[in-house]
Amino acid sequence: MRKLIIENFENEYSIEINNCLDYKIAGASSVFNKEFLRIYCAQWSIYTNWSKYNNYEIQNIILQNFGLKKEKIHTKNNDLINVIKDNIDKGYPILFLVATNTLFFSISYKKDASKYLRHNLLITGYDDEKEIIYIRENSINKDFYYKIFKSHPFMEYQLTYEMINEIYNKNYILFNEYEKNCIEIIKKNDNISSYDLKISTYNLLVELLEKKDDQLICKILNMIDNEAYDEKFLKEQYHRNYLQSIYAISIFLYNEFDINGYKGDIFEEFLNIRQNIINAITKKVVKNSEFDKENLLKFINLLIQNNSLLLDFLKKQNNNKNEKIIENNLLFVTGTSITTDSNMVDENGVEYSASCFLYKQDYIADNNYWVSKVNDNVHWLKIEFPKIYNVRKISIEYSKYINSICSDYDILYSIDGTSWNLLKSVNNNDKNINEFEFNNVILKQILIEFRKNRSYVNKTIVRNLFIYGS
Repeated sequence: MRKLIIENFENEYSIEINNCLDYKIAGASSVFNKEFLRIYCAQWSIYTNWSKYNNYEIQNIILQNFGLKKEKIHTKNNDLINVIKDNIDKGYPILFLVATNTLFFSISYKKDASKYLRHNLLITGYDDEKEIIYIRENSINKDFYYKIFKSHPFMEYQLTYEMINEIYNKNYILFNEYEKNCIEIIKKNDNISSYDLKISTYNLLVELLEKKDDQLICKILNMIDNEAYDEKFLKEQYHRNYLQSIYAISIFLYNEFDINGYKGDIFEEFLNIRQNIINAITKKVVKNSEFDKENLLKFINLLIQNNSLLLDFLKKQNNNKNEKIIENNLLFVTGTSITTDSNMVDENGVEYSASCFLYKQDYIADNNYWVSKVNDNVHWLKIEFPKIYNVRKISIEYSKYINSICSDYDILYSIDGTSWNLLKSVNNNDKNINEFEFNNVILKQILIEFRKNRSYVNKTIVRNLFIYGS
C-alpha cells in the first residue's frame, strides 16, 4: 500500500477559482510542498488575467516556477495498474485525463452531451492487497460537498483495479490519438523554497499589472471591433477566469503577507467593479440588447483605473513585503536539513523519516511523520538552517493518542553548532500540540531532546513540526 499526501485547504478554496484540470494539478503539486496548492491557484489567476499565455502554457510555466514538470506516460490497458503503482512508489502523483461521461460516479455518466467534457482524476495511491486505487476528487457531484463544507476540499475515493481499467478502456475509444496518452505524472525537477516562491508570486502580480495587459479589457476591445456582444460571457469558465479566480490572489496576499485583501477595502472594491462589469455584459448577451459601444468604453476606463489602484497599493506594500510573510515555516527554506538519532522502518520497507517535515518529494504513503526506533536512548531531532534566522515560534504536534505523546523534552539552540543554549524545557506534557512563542531568538540550529514518553514504549512519534521566523 502506498499513499501520497496532498493539501486540502478545507473551507478556503473551491473548484470555481479555476477548473477541474488545473485544480487537480494544484493538488498534485502539493505532494511536494503543501503550500504549492495556494500558490498555484494564485499564479494561475495572475497569468490568466494579465498575460496572453494559453492555459496549457500557464500550467507548464507555473510547474517550472515550482521546480516541477509534467510528463506523459505511454501505457496500455494490460499495463495500466503496474504503471500507476510504479509511479506512486516513486512519489509521483498521477493525472488521469477522462471524459466525464465515462465516470460511473458522475451525474454526467453515459450522457452523450458530456463526452467532449474533459476531467482529471488525481491518483494518489494504491492498495495491492485490496486491489484498490485511491483518487482525490473535489468537483464531481459538487452539491454533496456544499452540504458539508463551504468549499470543495479533496475527498478520497476508492476505485477497484477493474473500475480503473474500465474507465481507461472507455476513454481509449472516445479519445483522439493525442489524448489516448491520457496518463501524466508530476515530477520534481528542482528544489524551490516556498519562501522565495511567495516573494516571486507577489512580484509577478506587480510586474504583469504594470504591463497593462488585462485580458478582460482585451475581450471587451474584441467586442468593440466586432460590434457585437460575446456569447462566451454566458459560459461559466469566463466568470471563473476573470472574476472568481482573483479570490485566490486575495487569499494568498492575506495569508502570506498580512494584506487584508479578501475582506479589505482594496480588494473588495476591485472585485466588485469586475463583477459588476462582467454581470452587466452577461445581461446584455442574455437579453440580446442593442450593442452599446460607449458603455463598453466606460467599462474599459473603469478597469484601467481599478488595476492602477491595485498596482499603487501593492507598490506601497512592496518595500516591506519580505518582513510581512505570516508565520513563514523555515523548514521550507532550501538548504535546511533534519537529522535524527534513528528512523523506524516498517515491515513493508517504508521509512518514517523526519525529512517529511521539509516536504521533500521522497515522502510516500502515510509515513508523513517521524517515528524513531524503539530503544532505551534519549531520542533527538536536529534542524540546521543554511543561514542564521530569527525564530519566533515553534509548533510540535504529536499523535492524538495520549500514550504516544512525549511528556518530557528540551529544546536547545545554537549559532555555531558547538555552544548550545536551552530555549524551552517541558515536563509532564499531556497535550498533543505544543506551541511556544519567542522574542526573535537568533539561531542557526535547533536540537530537540525527547527525554520521556507517556507510554511504556520508548520511541518518539512526531506528526508535525513547524519553525516560524524570518
